Amino acid sequence: MKNKLLLALCLFLLCPHPVRANGEVKTFLLDAKDVFTAPASFDRRDWLTAGIAAGGFALLYADDEGITATARNIRSQTTKDMAKAVKPFGDGKYTMIPAAALYLTGRGTDNKRLSDASSAAIESFVFSGLIANTLKYAIHRKRPNALDGSERWYGPEFSSDDTSFPSGHAAAAFSVLTAYATYYDDTPWIKYPAYTIATATALSRIHDDAHWASDAFAGAAIGYFTAKAVYSARKARGQNLTLIPYYNNGPALAAQFRF
Repeated sequence: MKNKLLLALCLFLLCPHPVRANGEVKTFLLDAKDVFTAPASFDRRDWLTAGIAAGGFALLYADDEGITATARNIRSQTTKDMAKAVKPFGDGKYTMIPAAALYLTGRGTDNKRLSDASSAAIESFVFSGLIANTLKYAIHRKRPNALDGSERWYGPEFSSDDTSFPSGHAAAAFSVLTAYATYYDDTPWIKYPAYTIATATALSRIHDDAHWASDAFAGAAIGYFTAKAVYSARKARGQNLTLIPYYNNGPALAAQFRF
């Protein structure tokens, strides 16, 4: 995930803008608060899900080096081509433009579900990116291609080196595609391919020796649960974020909330 793109999205969504009303900014911040404070309102089922995710991470972490060795052994030109094909789904340069295009298509055709899903995908991308990048700089884990073992953690630094945990590509892919899968939960030909592509993107990071399996799993979990939290927050408050194109000394976007 490109930090400059993430910063641009954050500034667009959070900074005051002459086209955006104070109430709209406040609502977006409330949405952010709901997502980042979600664990405070977890019920028993939520904690069980979190426990299962933590257990999955622990199992993968225990065998990170073995999984990486297996991935290296099965690597071939075919697997390289497959990994290259799905990698863009974890990069905001390639996912945000289609998401914006789908949003505009939804607006233009009065397809509320498509526009809502697309705006949720953009918001999920931003939130999951903030979480993933914060963890990267707070933890600084060595990548497997450094050939220095899976237990090299250096703690908080400002350096952009050794930022293996968690996988930003996995977080981005799952945040965007889970949003669409959730809004189209009743449409198998959208839901299942979305999760399949997101999973393939996470696996491609292991294949490419860019992340340990536990990194990819953690990134996927961040993206998945962030998208679900965004959907739940919007549903609970009965509102949706929409993006409106306009021209102000150049092409731009404004945010609008429906209550």
